[in-house]
Amino acid sequence: MVAVRSHLGGSSRPDVVAALGRPDPTLTGRLLAASPGLGPVVATPALQVWGGPGLATWTAGDTRGWTWAASAPEVRPTSWQSAANEACAPGVTVCTDGGVVHADGLALQDLYARRVGDAVYLSTRLHPLMVLDDGPLTPDVSAWGAILTVGAPVGAATPVREVRRLTAGEAWTVTAHGTLARRTAPPLWDDVPSTPTKPAEMTEVIAAAIPAGDDPLVVTLSGGWDSRVLTSLALRRGHPVEAWTTYQYHPREKDLVWAVRVADSLGVPQRMVLPHGRDWAAHQAAVRRRLDFQTWMHTWIFALTEELRGQPLPVVDGGYGDLLLRADMAGKAAAGELPWPSSLFFGMGGKRLDFVSTQAAPLLLDATMAAYAELAATVADRPNRETLLQLLTRQNRAVTSAARQLVGPETEVWMPFTHPAVVRAALSVPLADKQQHAYYREVLDTACGPEGLLRSSNDRGAHRQKMQGAFLQPAMITSLMDTVRRSERARSLLGPLVAGAMEGDDGPTILRRRLRPVDTLAWAALLADFEQEYADRLDWSAWPL
Repeated sequence: MVAVRSHLGGSSRPDVVAALGRPDPTLTGRLLAASPGLGPVVATPALQVWGGPGLATWTAGDTRGWTWAASAPEVRPTSWQSAANEACAPGVTVCTDGGVVHADGLALQDLYARRVGDAVYLSTRLHPLMVLDDGPLTPDVSAWGAILTVGAPVGAATPVREVRRLTAGEAWTVTAHGTLARRTAPPLWDDVPSTPTKPAEMTEVIAAAIPAGDDPLVVTLSGGWDSRVLTSLALRRGHPVEAWTTYQYHPREKDLVWAVRVADSLGVPQRMVLPHGRDWAAHQAAVRRRLDFQTWMHTWIFALTEELRGQPLPVVDGGYGDLLLRADMAGKAAAGELPWPSSLFFGMGGKRLDFVSTQAAPLLLDATMAAYAELAATVADRPNRETLLQLLTRQNRAVTSAARQLVGPETEVWMPFTHPAVVRAALSVPLADKQQHAYYREVLDTACGPEGLLRSSNDRGAHRQKMQGAFLQPAMITSLMDTVRRSERARSLLGPLVAGAMEGDDGPTILRRRLRPVDTLAWAALLADFEQEYADRLDWSAWPL
């Protein structure tokens, strides 16, 4: 392969840190020490910013800004609000009156804040703020409950109370004299077309999110619909495409068969990345740290992401596609007997609470549901509210973030379905139109032609067929058990089934076909690793479990 500069520039996620207000030089030094390789971007008494390669600049009059990881890199912002909502990018803005550090309008990108004294310190990674000073950090029960159930903390929560994540359109502003304030721009979903987008129009909107060009791309091709749509449209836009495929648990799972057929039909070269036989324990520990201990989901893609980081081509991923264009989980939540937030909560993973201890389950449920309900209230009056809530919880903070953080910033990652035009167009389509995959099948027809008719993991009954021949690798389960055994706190949270499986030598055999119990074990392993990583900083005195 030859390194090529892509037309899709701007979508990489560089590391960025900032200090606003009246920062303590000692704390600023610690922030930088925990963020090696960053160079100065802004240096004023009230605003200091450092970043890695990949920041895009813009100017409007006396205002200058920097953005990163824009979902719409072609947009030239005119203010920090337009950077957040039109480019869907986090960034920094400086003018004569002061400056702003802001999140994107979808809360897609991670941007964390910690206030200490007269300053706010921000970072695109959690770790630099965790080691900012020697003060105690308090584990957040609601965050850990959400990590187990929906896959990651919700809202502004992080694993500790002292560090918060900026929400959609949220910003910290500072005057030239160092006065701090928190502001919010209207979220991206405030501006949704009133007329539903037709499937053929949706295809064109998605295609336009892949700029035309002849640069080669890598598409992470699974057996589902999102990746075949992006592969077909990337080819239509002129890009040579390489398909890279992996599997979750078993090398004979149907997803591989379906992906091979799609690649053959489209005529694109395909590379299989096989995780079988790798050192699960060592790799999973590295993945947990790279994801800032905020999700156990999608860590099985480590083998694929490790190799993708070693190649020079931009990586195109199908994040958001299923969620926006189908209505499986959202549709069930809308039609469920429980109120819609609760129905969606249990559909996403609330039933995993069945596999924690009887003492921990109600405490985790109450703490998590309080934070979850607060976030649900912010979208309760929106069309496609079920889709939005799923997007803002598991999709943004577990599924999509895993792909970006495990591949980037070393390699450019592009997610066309997260383009603001695509998101708005998809949210204009009533949830009822997406039932039974009807809407997405029409998109497939216009985007893929005959390839859209090939069997896929999205077809009804396909998941059940696939899982009949799938099993969890014993080495994976063993590594999770070994990690949990290092923490009495994590081990005490397990319910009888999982705790009992850990007692005997046949534990991996007992659990190898039980996804929810193993998910719970993975969550406990995440907590155990987190406890060990920050052992000298964590204050567990208020931890009720």
